Amino acid sequence: MKQMSYMTRWTYSTSHKDMAMTYLMYGMMSAMMGTGMSVMMRAELSNGNSQFFHGNNHAFNVIITGHAMAMIFLFVMPVTMGAFGNFFLPMMIGAVDMAFARLNNISFWCLPPGLVCIMCSVTMENGAGTGWTYPPLSSMGSHSGPSVDLAMFALHLTSISSLLGAMNFMVTVFNMRTMGLHMMNMPLFVWAMFFTAFLLLLSLPVLTAGVTLLLMDRNFNTGFYEVGAGGDPITYEHTFLMMFIYYSTSFLTIINNKDIYMHNKSFNFDLFLFYFKQFYPNSKQPDMSFLQWFIGFTEGDGCFVLSKRYDLSFVITQSNRDLNMLNYIKNNLNMGNIVMQSKKNNTYRYLMRSKKDLYLMCLLFNGNIVLPTKNMRFMQFLNRLNEYFYKYNKTLNIDNFKLMIPYHYCVLPSMDNAWMTGFMDAEGCFSCSILSNHHANFRARFILSQKWDINKYVLEHILSLFNFNYGDNKSLGSIVPHSSNDTWELRINGVNNCLKLSHYFIKYPLKSNKNMSFNKFMRMLNKMNNKEHLDPKIRNNMKLLCKNINN
Repeated sequence: MKQMSYMTRWTYSTSHKDMAMTYLMYGMMSAMMGTGMSVMMRAELSNGNSQFFHGNNHAFNVIITGHAMAMIFLFVMPVTMGAFGNFFLPMMIGAVDMAFARLNNISFWCLPPGLVCIMCSVTMENGAGTGWTYPPLSSMGSHSGPSVDLAMFALHLTSISSLLGAMNFMVTVFNMRTMGLHMMNMPLFVWAMFFTAFLLLLSLPVLTAGVTLLLMDRNFNTGFYEVGAGGDPITYEHTFLMMFIYYSTSFLTIINNKDIYMHNKSFNFDLFLFYFKQFYPNSKQPDMSFLQWFIGFTEGDGCFVLSKRYDLSFVITQSNRDLNMLNYIKNNLNMGNIVMQSKKNNTYRYLMRSKKDLYLMCLLFNGNIVLPTKNMRFMQFLNRLNEYFYKYNKTLNIDNFKLMIPYHYCVLPSMDNAWMTGFMDAEGCFSCSILSNHHANFRARFILSQKWDINKYVLEHILSLFNFNYGDNKSLGSIVPHSSNDTWELRINGVNNCLKLSHYFIKYPLKSNKNMSFNKFMRMLNKMNNKEHLDPKIRNNMKLLCKNINN
């Protein structure tokens, strides 16, 4: 097959990345032209006397007009929308290319004639010193000759280019998003490009209509802006005002007549369950409560391991005492293996290395992680897995594994899901001790610790949930620094405060051996609440229970 020539590629290319590069190169050329005009303007204004134009004020106005049109219509819009939008937007929404690839090419090739027209409008005859072509300064009586007409042709060409690009961006965002990427989950850059395209689609037809009326006044003897012919010089401004009122009124009517859906970000397992059913059609799907618990438990004790380039694995390590936890996870997920990690330490691992299972895990955790530090590690893991599928897509025949868009946000848990139970199974602690200054008193305490300052807000959020639901307008506990550096503890002290936590743990029971500790802890709290610790005979049994509460 004959290789495509260099000129053919860059002239007829429809690839969004190639088009982005052409937009960027074109924008840089236009920027150099606009910068040259800007230097001339600055040189003229560098001193009180005329420095560059020798008193020719019209020439100064021509340079200002050319500079404004070149920088806005030939540099800012092509580079921001054409270059950055074309390059990044399809990749950020998981699209192969723009929705209308050939339209993308046509949109660009409307711009070079626009550059030629602006250069000609500056250099032909006296030039177009009209500013934004406002009448009556741009009328035939004030500016005869083709220079103003060429400036208006340039505005027409750049408006056509921007309109085609805006329609292309909006259709791409609406129709080319990858599976599972909803509008409310899109990156802010995509939203910015979408709204910019929407505004261009509203404003540019109005600008084009106003310029077209002026063009007809100059060349076809109409009188839209001519006072002598019954026109109005400020019809140009009225055109913008009427279109703004029309669009804004229509938009507000739509908002008032429809319910506004506020998206409250929470755990979403739809995509995971969809692919789980495809990969394991004969296996029972995990229920929502388990998945919520599993994410919380993994954020405490799980790990995404990146050893060699594509040697990826998902690991949860537990002691022999909590081996039942690993079996519980394996039985619910129906994937992964349990292996012994160390005979000396008597520890076991729940290990997952199959790329199919890791793909499901990434679908489960993507956009459902609470801790920022865990999410950052997961982003590295997901990017490496995406790189693997992209590189070996054809050789391994794994077309079903679509690349996943990383969701960089973190969700917040609530009292209506089991995430906190899983997290407390991994990181929580129930403590009961005898006060040294009074042998008849006990101190009950619930502790939840987390490392790094960036995770502190999660503990604050958990405490606020407990305060809101069980605190009766009082704080149940506090967030205090641990003796270790960059470590924080959520502490809830006191019998009454700890008893209030039981409502959540009864609704979402603990799964690990901490459930036994919790039951012993509740027995201690109930005995203290009933003043049984004041009885010397019962107090001895309570001391023994206190020592064995976590054994």
